[in-house]
Amino acid sequence: MELKSLDLIYEETKMQVDRQLANFRALDAKANVTVGVAGIVLGLVVTRGYPTGCWDVLKTVAVLFLLMSVFCSLFTMWIVKWRSDPLPDGMRFYLREEPAVAKRQFLANMTDAYKVNLRMTNRKARGVKAALASLVLALALVGIAVVAS
Repeated sequence: MELKSLDLIYEETKMQVDRQLANFRALDAKANVTVGVAGIVLGLVVTRGYPTGCWDVLKTVAVLFLLMSVFCSLFTMWIVKWRSDPLPDGMRFYLREEPAVAKRQFLANMTDAYKVNLRMTNRKARGVKAALASLVLALALVGIAVVAS
Protein backbone atom coordinates (compact mmCIF):
# COMPACT_ATOMS: atom_id res chain seq x y z
CA MET A 1 0.00 0.00 0.00
CA GLU A 2 1.44 3.34 -1.04
CA LEU A 3 1.10 6.23 1.38
CA LYS A 4 1.38 9.33 -0.78
CA SER A 5 0.92 11.90 1.95
CA LEU A 6 2.87 10.20 4.77
CA ASP A 7 6.07 12.16 4.12
CA LEU A 8 4.21 15.46 3.92
CA ILE A 9 2.22 14.82 7.10
CA TYR A 10 5.32 13.63 8.93
CA GLU A 11 7.33 16.75 7.99
CA GLU A 12 4.46 19.11 8.86
CA THR A 13 3.97 17.44 12.23
CA LYS A 14 7.69 17.59 12.95
CA MET A 15 7.70 21.29 12.04
CA GLN A 16 4.76 21.95 14.40
CA VAL A 17 6.51 20.13 17.26
CA ASP A 18 9.67 22.18 16.61
CA ARG A 19 7.63 25.41 16.66
CA GLN A 20 5.99 24.31 19.89
CA LEU A 21 9.40 23.82 21.52
CA ALA A 22 10.56 27.23 20.28
CA ASN A 23 7.43 28.80 21.79
CA PHE A 24 8.05 26.95 25.05
CA ARG A 25 11.60 28.31 25.21
CA ALA A 26 10.42 31.83 24.36
CA LEU A 27 7.97 31.70 27.27
CA ASP A 28 10.83 30.70 29.57
CA ALA A 29 12.85 33.67 28.32
CA LYS A 30 9.93 36.04 28.99
CA ALA A 31 9.51 34.63 32.49
CA ASN A 32 13.22 35.08 33.06
CA VAL A 33 13.09 38.76 32.08
CA THR A 34 9.95 39.31 34.14
CA VAL A 35 11.46 37.84 37.30
CA GLY A 36 14.58 39.96 36.78
CA VAL A 37 12.69 43.22 36.31
CA ALA A 38 10.33 42.45 39.18
CA GLY A 39 13.29 41.68 41.45
CA ILE A 40 15.05 44.94 40.58
CA VAL A 41 11.90 47.02 41.09
CA LEU A 42 11.17 45.17 44.32
CA GLY A 43 14.63 46.01 45.60
CA LEU A 44 14.20 49.66 44.68
CA VAL A 45 10.75 49.92 46.24
CA VAL A 46 11.77 48.25 49.49
CA THR A 47 14.97 50.23 50.00
CA ARG A 48 13.82 53.65 48.82
CA GLY A 49 12.50 56.03 51.44
CA TYR A 50 9.33 57.89 50.55
CA PRO A 51 7.11 60.17 52.56
CA THR A 52 4.68 58.27 54.75
CA GLY A 53 0.93 58.26 54.36
CA CYS A 54 -0.52 57.24 51.02
CA TRP A 55 2.85 55.87 49.91
CA ASP A 56 2.76 53.21 52.63
CA VAL A 57 -0.43 51.71 51.21
CA LEU A 58 0.80 51.96 47.60
CA LYS A 59 4.17 50.50 48.57
CA THR A 60 2.58 47.55 50.35
CA VAL A 61 0.27 46.76 47.46
CA ALA A 62 3.11 47.24 44.93
CA VAL A 63 5.34 44.88 46.91
CA LEU A 64 2.56 42.26 46.95
CA PHE A 65 2.13 42.55 43.17
CA LEU A 66 5.90 42.35 42.67
CA LEU A 67 6.12 39.26 44.85
CA MET A 68 3.25 37.72 42.94
CA SER A 69 5.05 38.49 39.67
CA VAL A 70 8.24 36.85 40.96
CA PHE A 71 6.28 33.81 42.18
CA CYS A 72 4.39 33.41 38.89
CA SER A 73 7.62 33.77 36.90
CA LEU A 74 9.47 31.21 38.99
CA PHE A 75 6.52 28.83 38.84
CA THR A 76 6.46 29.26 35.06
CA MET A 77 10.16 28.45 34.78
CA TRP A 78 9.79 25.31 36.91
CA ILE A 79 11.52 22.40 35.22
CA VAL A 80 9.13 20.09 33.40
CA LYS A 81 9.81 17.02 31.35
CA TRP A 82 9.43 17.91 27.69
CA ARG A 83 8.26 14.99 25.61
CA SER A 84 10.23 14.60 22.42
CA ASP A 85 9.30 11.72 20.13
CA PRO A 86 10.50 9.61 18.49
CA LEU A 87 13.12 8.73 21.05
CA PRO A 88 16.33 7.36 19.55
CA ASP A 89 16.32 4.36 21.87
CA GLY A 90 12.93 3.22 20.58
CA MET A 91 13.94 3.43 16.94
CA ARG A 92 15.99 0.24 17.11
CA PHE A 93 12.78 -1.79 17.28
CA TYR A 94 11.93 -0.65 13.76
CA LEU A 95 15.16 -1.76 12.07
CA ARG A 96 13.46 -4.65 10.31
CA GLU A 97 10.23 -2.80 9.48
CA GLU A 98 9.30 -1.07 6.27
CA PRO A 99 10.13 2.67 6.42
CA ALA A 100 6.45 3.58 6.12
CA VAL A 101 5.56 1.47 9.19
CA ALA A 102 8.24 3.15 11.28
CA LYS A 103 7.29 6.61 10.01
CA ARG A 104 3.62 6.04 10.86
CA GLN A 105 4.54 5.02 14.40
CA PHE A 106 6.86 8.00 14.80
CA LEU A 107 4.09 10.24 13.52
CA ALA A 108 1.68 8.81 16.09
CA ASN A 109 4.28 9.34 18.83
CA MET A 110 4.91 12.95 17.75
CA THR A 111 1.18 13.64 17.70
CA ASP A 112 0.80 12.30 21.25
CA ALA A 113 3.84 14.30 22.39
CA TYR A 114 2.40 17.45 20.83
CA LYS A 115 -0.82 17.04 22.84
CA VAL A 116 1.05 16.46 26.10
CA ASN A 117 3.43 19.36 25.49
CA LEU A 118 0.59 21.68 24.50
CA ARG A 119 -0.86 21.44 28.01
CA MET A 120 2.52 22.39 29.50
CA THR A 121 2.98 25.24 27.02
CA ASN A 122 -0.49 26.62 27.75
CA ARG A 123 0.15 26.44 31.49
CA LYS A 124 3.45 28.24 31.00
CA ALA A 125 1.74 30.93 28.89
CA ARG A 126 -0.86 31.54 31.61
CA GLY A 127 1.92 31.89 34.18
CA VAL A 128 3.80 34.41 32.06
CA LYS A 129 0.61 36.42 31.51
CA ALA A 130 -0.08 36.49 35.25
CA ALA A 131 3.51 37.50 36.00
CA LEU A 132 3.44 40.31 33.45
CA ALA A 133 0.06 41.56 34.63
CA SER A 134 1.29 41.67 38.23
CA LEU A 135 4.46 43.47 37.16
CA VAL A 136 2.53 46.07 35.16
CA LEU A 137 0.17 46.72 38.07
CA ALA A 138 3.09 47.09 40.46
CA LEU A 139 4.89 49.47 38.10
CA ALA A 140 1.72 51.54 37.76
CA LEU A 141 1.41 51.80 41.55
CA VAL A 142 5.06 52.77 41.91
CA GLY A 143 4.63 55.35 39.16
CA ILE A 144 1.60 56.85 40.90
CA ALA A 145 3.48 56.98 44.19
CA VAL A 146 6.51 58.68 42.60
CA VAL A 147 4.37 61.27 40.82
CA ALA A 148 2.30 61.91 43.97
CA SER A 149 5.34 62.41 46.21
